[in-house]
Amino acid sequence: MKDKVVFISGSARGLGASLAEYFYHDNANVFCASRSGEKPKSLENTDPKRVSSGTLDICDYPSCEQAISQCLSIFGRIDILINNASGFFGRKKIGDYSPVELRSEIETTLLGAINLTNVFVERAALEEINQHIIFISSTSGLSREGGNELFPVYAAAKAGIIRFAECINASTREKGIYSHTLIPSNIREANLAYEAAVSRSDVFQAIKFLIEPSHNLYVDQIVLNPARVQKP
Repeated sequence: MKDKVVFISGSARGLGASLAEYFYHDNANVFCASRSGEKPKSLENTDPKRVSSGTLDICDYPSCEQAISQCLSIFGRIDILINNASGFFGRKKIGDYSPVELRSEIETTLLGAINLTNVFVERAALEEINQHIIFISSTSGLSREGGNELFPVYAAAKAGIIRFAECINASTREKGIYSHTLIPSNIREANLAYEAAVSRSDVFQAIKFLIEPSHNLYVDQIVLNPARVQKP
């Protein structure tokens, strides 16, 4: 990852913050984009030449344009765009959502990734080659995946992410931009078997595999499921 420039949306906390930390310690340059505009706490005292941050509201197209432009002005290019930011208004059956929750979930989880990708392909990818777009989806978005009665809108948005990435694949590859989709199950940091989960480190290692394939291999999707599940 040495000298690669990685743009991560939703990186002030959670998975995005962990990915920013992993990439930094793997010698990449990292732009942390989030609503707060703050760096992850774990990266507050790191090399300012290698870690920067900016405000990003992925539901707002001009904000996406500004964040991409800011990253380009600081680092000169973007090698890897990670569409990590997501909303979550789960644990409700359909009919129990408010109109605001419905709109916010779709705009944050699906439209936000589409906004940012469109700006990236238009602006950041004009002269570079071998760039990558990483979409973070979920097994909730897979067809016939059970257990989503309380997550219907989230699941629909994550399914949209998978399909959008598939649809842009051919056109972006013509420009030397490779789109990939990670489809993890639950993501946790502890009690992985009991939670039927994978770790944030697993997600990072999967991203590295996607962007560093050998020979003439291109991988468009990876589903991450736990190897072991502990029965309650």
